[in-house]
Amino acid sequence: MLFNSYIFLFAFLPIVICVYFMLLKWLGQRSALAWIILASFTFYGWHIPQFVLLLAGSVIFNFFVGGLLISSHAKTQTKRLYLAIALTTNIGLLGYFKYTNFFLSVFADIFGEPGVALKIALPLGISFFTFQQIAYLVDCHAGKAAGRNFIEYTFFVTFFPQLVAGPIVHHNEIIRQLVGEKKLSASAENIVVGIAIFSIGLFKKVILADTMGSLATPGFEAVAAGQTLSFYEAWIAAFAFGLEIYFDFSAYSDMAIGIGRMIGINLPVNFNSPYKATNIIDFWRRWHITLSRFLRDYLYLPLGGNRLGRFRRYNNLMIVMLLGGMWHGAGWLFLIWGGLHGSFLVINHGWRALIAKSPWIPASLAIVPPLARRLFAWATTFLAVTVAWVFFRADNLETATSITRSMAGLNGFALPQDTMIQFGHVWHLIFMAGFPDHTLVKLGFGSLGAIGIFTIVFFLPNTQQFMGRYNRALEYDAQLPRNAAETIRISWRPSLTSAVCSAMLLILSIVALRADTSEFIYFQF
Repeated sequence: MLFNSYIFLFAFLPIVICVYFMLLKWLGQRSALAWIILASFTFYGWHIPQFVLLLAGSVIFNFFVGGLLISSHAKTQTKRLYLAIALTTNIGLLGYFKYTNFFLSVFADIFGEPGVALKIALPLGISFFTFQQIAYLVDCHAGKAAGRNFIEYTFFVTFFPQLVAGPIVHHNEIIRQLVGEKKLSASAENIVVGIAIFSIGLFKKVILADTMGSLATPGFEAVAAGQTLSFYEAWIAAFAFGLEIYFDFSAYSDMAIGIGRMIGINLPVNFNSPYKATNIIDFWRRWHITLSRFLRDYLYLPLGGNRLGRFRRYNNLMIVMLLGGMWHGAGWLFLIWGGLHGSFLVINHGWRALIAKSPWIPASLAIVPPLARRLFAWATTFLAVTVAWVFFRADNLETATSITRSMAGLNGFALPQDTMIQFGHVWHLIFMAGFPDHTLVKLGFGSLGAIGIFTIVFFLPNTQQFMGRYNRALEYDAQLPRNAAETIRISWRPSLTSAVCSAMLLILSIVALRADTSEFIYFQF
């Protein structure tokens, strides 16, 4: 089931919220949590019901091993044995569903045999709930998590707003909201704020992300079909996909936080205006924040982090980013994408080390105006990320190579006469904001076009900043704002104006909904 579908918006979510509050008031928190768990399994199994058994089995296994066996044993060796068994099982399950066919194809290429592809469907969100439970197991071993309440643990894993595309939540982040004085309670403020955040997210997905997708897809599909793009077409396709995945992931993060807030659960900030970053290090502190946190805490630091010298640090960064790329998908292109970002991070850290050892470099750069230095740093970061997105989006290496060659100008600079037809009416999309089937939206947003979209990305406060006065998302204070240039000047307040604006966003988004509802990009992982 998708957040941006009629069944979710007009049936599932209203019923879940209403029944939840009735149970919370009449029967208490335990019954309300059980209802959310039931709703979460329904949400998860809506399209492929058999995977509900996989999710349930994963929850039961990890609770039994982590919450009961690991947490209850004092002997270090026994705890390590249980942890090793549990980690092997989880990684093995993830590997079977996600990487079997990839490794079969690799072995076939190595030995020169014809490839064999097994019919293995990828369970929705398996990467997310597997990583979430791996973190729980490691925390149990370290004594940081000791949850022995099966209802609370199942709620922590299966909570439907974050089940299939994150954020990757720590056990204690959820459990501490369910115990003591912080127990769940009905709140009008939570509903109002949650709806406002959800409305912004839905607008981003339906109006902005899907529009950019309709601009990016024809370019990538044309190259996959054997055509060659010009310099301009290639950059338009790359920029469009960069904006599509930006708004798509930002939208899901907002909608997850908004739904969680309606129920009274605060989820972590997972997205913090990454295209405002002025270096790759900062980009990865802003993009998929909880995945970066997981890779840092459960992979980078155990490998030694930056404690074993510069070479080992750079090596660890490459390992982490290559595995992070593979986490996103089973294929060489995801490895290349991870490797590119690993290289970017090594260069970034190397540049910082060089500056620290060579005082003449910052002294020389001081003659350049600060704004110019900042603009150059931002542009370099944004272009590097955009080029890497090509490998993330392309269906195969040939497509990615062709597009990057065109972006480098190796396939010419001329703009073909039939570009508007081949490229999904590019200029129409730019100047009319890409809503050819919705006249009402055209009239309201047609004049903004691409300029308006870039303004949203680079100049306006993000959702968490905008909702800052009433925002209780976890890690909010640590993430926002990141610097003085992002000081919040526009913020949401409960008022009739705010209610009207939220209603308008919802109406515009619902009007623009399509029968063939588009999935969120991160649903594929």
